[in-house]
Amino acid sequence: MTKAKAIELMIYHSRAILEPSFARKLAKAFGYTLKDINVKPIPMENHYRANYNEQEAKLKGVGVCNLSEAIAYKKFNIEQYGSESK
Repeated sequence: MTKAKAIELMIYHSRAILEPSFARKLAKAFGYTLKDINVKPIPMENHYRANYNEQEAKLKGVGVCNLSEAIAYKKFNIEQYGSESK
């Protein structure tokens, strides 16, 4: 996936919650892994305003807004809010 395609997808689906495998593809387009940008998939029941049923509550996902924010912080070398200074 190209950076341009990844950016387009993140813009048009900014409120979406992604399967971890697709989130990894988007991060890879920028040369990062989810670990590089400190993004961890979390259960659907913990996502703000996520629609899910009982069977999906424990499935893990990554919010596009969280992913794009983490990529921007990494790309521009900005310390993320709440991260430990070294």
